[in-house]
Amino acid sequence: MEHEAHAAHEALDEATPARRWLPDAPLSRGMQRVRSATETLGHGSHGHLDDAQVRGIAAELKAAVDMMFAECKLDPEPDAALHPLLARVLMASNTLSESGYDATALAELQAVVARYPLLFDDPAWSASQSD
Repeated sequence: MEHEAHAAHEALDEATPARRWLPDAPLSRGMQRVRSATETLGHGSHGHLDDAQVRGIAAELKAAVDMMFAECKLDPEPDAALHPLLARVLMASNTLSESGYDATALAELQAVVARYPLLFDDPAWSASQSD
């Protein structure tokens, strides 16, 4: 088990850049939207969201990703690092719009929100932290 944990840690080190990239304004705005929608979706774990609200969150997530794809202008390396995160957001959005609230989709979104600041040095991200 210790070897598996070490291997997982090494994989994370390889996937995390030595120096975080600076996001452009559309990326920063889009990821703020993803984080806000994810925080709102968290209320679903307590049964506080109806299906229409969950579908609205799914639509907001998709709109945020669509905007980032259309407007972000990143260098190839940070762009390549960003795409898997955005793909995970789209997959979660699809699950939510098709199935309603889904704890696995929420966990996926929370993982994306946690991963983003490991890759990007976004001053707006830190400034808007609520905790």
